[in-house]
Amino acid sequence: MHLLRHDYIPAGCLGVSFDDSNITKETWDTINLKVWRSFRHHSSLDQFDDKQVRADHDHLPINVQERLFQLQFLQLASLLFKSQWIDLEFCVHEDGSYGTVRVYLLPDDAYRGLIDRTSLSLKKSRHRLLHLLDYSTDAWEGNTFACVDGSSPLRGDNVAGDENESLLQVFNNIPSPNPATDLVTDAYAQDSMNDILEHTIPGVTTELYAYQRRSIAVMVQKEAEPSKVLDPRLIAIDGHDGTPWYTDPVAGTILREPRYYDGVCGGILAEEMGSGKTIICLALILATRNLPTRPPELYRGISCPERTKIASLADMAAACATR
Repeated sequence: MHLLRHDYIPAGCLGVSFDDSNITKETWDTINLKVWRSFRHHSSLDQFDDKQVRADHDHLPINVQERLFQLQFLQLASLLFKSQWIDLEFCVHEDGSYGTVRVYLLPDDAYRGLIDRTSLSLKKSRHRLLHLLDYSTDAWEGNTFACVDGSSPLRGDNVAGDENESLLQVFNNIPSPNPATDLVTDAYAQDSMNDILEHTIPGVTTELYAYQRRSIAVMVQKEAEPSKVLDPRLIAIDGHDGTPWYTDPVAGTILREPRYYDGVCGGILAEEMGSGKTIICLALILATRNLPTRPPELYRGISCPERTKIASLADMAAACATR
């Protein structure tokens, strides 16, 4: 089964100069290569005779495709293309000085039942290919020669930040607390946050600063709604179709949908010395002392299942054991 183009992620490009292409000048300058042509899977050749293959204007000529796959940096793409891990397009620039190979990636969270993803050699090849691509829009449109530069989203300095950044710089770059009561579904916690922000905390007579009230409200929010956090190993890249995709630059994982983890309750109150951390903690206790407490998730009871009829003792025991 051949996947369709929209099943793949439009990721990046590879540049091909005429001198390196091993393609004749006559073929390189033909009008057929001045528009985007898809690479052809060899298994699809069996469906057409020679005349139909030569008249197919949607795909590259077979001789051009074979010459391109002989290039050293495209040999990785050749293996991945034959296994349907990627899809490819090619076009020669109007002035004929270079060509561009568009690379479409099959995400790891799609079609796992149809395409085998267990090959370690293909994973290594794709990982290497990811770091060879030019992800810029100009290269994708064929306006510039595709090459890897410092703006690549997979470069270490763009992924991990400055390794020489001091702890003080990291601390100063932490975003300020920004409570959002509309994200809290618990009515009691929401009322508590509103009381904190409006400075009506029962038992607190000290006038709190605005930043202190925001810190307290965020602490209540994190306790009531830990929310979800994006897998920190993933980086988001804007696809050329306008939708983002995600990759782990270390493992080489490619995902169409982000991977989230459950957030944790609480956190670290990171305020400078003398900024009122003690009063913030005391105000938090007073603001939440009337809120109902919930047992840890490990010890919470499971809601009883609803059945259309009375089940047998054996069925109920089996359901309880596998719940």
